[in-house]
Parts: sequence; structure tokens; C-alpha cells
Amino acid sequence: MKIKMSIQKNVWIRIVAALLSILVFSIAVNLNIGNVQSAQAGMMETNTLLDQAQSAKSAHYKWCSMLSNSIYTGAEFTGSLDDAACDLGQWIYGSDGAADARVLSFREELKPLHKEIHESAAYVLELLSTNPAAAQSYYHQTIQSNVNALVGILDEMISYCEQLNSSSRDALNGAIATLRAVSLVCFFLALICLISLVQFIIRHVIRPILHI
Repeated sequence: MKIKMSIQKNVWIRIVAALLSILVFSIAVNLNIGNVQSAQAGMMETNTLLDQAQSAKSAHYKWCSMLSNSIYTGAEFTGSLDDAACDLGQWIYGSDGAADARVLSFREELKPLHKEIHESAAYVLELLSTNPAAAQSYYHQTIQSNVNALVGILDEMISYCEQLNSSSRDALNGAIATLRAVSLVCFFLALICLISLVQFIIRHVIRPILHI
């Protein structure tokens, strides 16, 4: 009877250990999957911000070029005069990147300068019809200067977003590496427990029966 109880006890100990190791494996994997997903979401957000900043920079160079052509060659200006309608304006008045304090500070810094640039474009186009020389002078002294200042802020933001992107990539790679390591450790623990259970049953149950 004592031998039977001892065998049952040892078997149950190994079964419980195997189940616990599988449970730990499941919990650890799920937690690390959450970390990977969080890192992926952060990387996607910083990539979006980076794309927006780079697009806004190139778009305002193009906008400035169209305004210059209109002032110097008389070509029709087809750019936006509404500061909230262009890509940068939609981002400034939107909600993307609102969780990052540094990005918010960039947005607040860009807002008045961006609005002034678009308003000054309407003024210089109106001035062009009466005094082209004054319009050209205003374009060089005011609008170009403001656009250069705007691009400078966007360059700072692009640099910051690139740093965020690098950090997010490092966090993602770290989370994936941790997931792999934890998965391997938990898998081998579960495997060891199961092997121990099988060996015990073979040694203390099957072999004595076969011997008899």
C-alpha cells in the first residue's frame, strides 16, 4: 500500500510540475507577445510621424516654388492658401503624435509660423497685382525666411522621429529576442518534466509489471 501511495505521489508531482511549466510557458509567451505588439505599434506610429514630417517638408518646398513662379513669371498659383488644408496643416490640427510631449511642442512651434506663411501668400498675391517689385521683396524677406524657419523646425522633428524610430526598432528586436529566449527555456522545462514523468512510470510501473 505504501509503495502504491509513493508511486501515485511521485506521478502526481511530475504531472503537476509538467502542467505548471506549460502554464508558465503560456503566460510568459503571451506577455512577451504583448511586448512585441506594443513595440510594433510604437514603431508604426513613429514611422507615420516621420513620413508626415518628410512629406510636409517636400510639400512646402514645392509650395514655395509655385509661389515664386507665380510672383516672377506670372504663372497661376495653385497651392493652398488655407493653413489647415495642406498636409502639414492637417497634421498640426489633427491628433497624430499627441501622446508625445516633444512632438506636441513641435506642433505648437509650427502652428503660428505655418499660419503666417499661408496668410502672407494671400497678401503677396494681392500685392502682386499692384506692385510686383514690392511683392518680390516681401516674398524674399518674409515668406522665404519663414519657410526656411519652418523647414528648420521640421528638420529637428525629423531627427527626433528618427531617434524614436531607432529606439522603437531596438525595443522590438529586444522583445523578439526575449520572447525566443523565454519560449526556449519554458519549452525545455516542460520537456524535462514530461521526460521525468515518463521515465518514472517506465521504471516504477511498467518494468515491475513486465518483470512479473
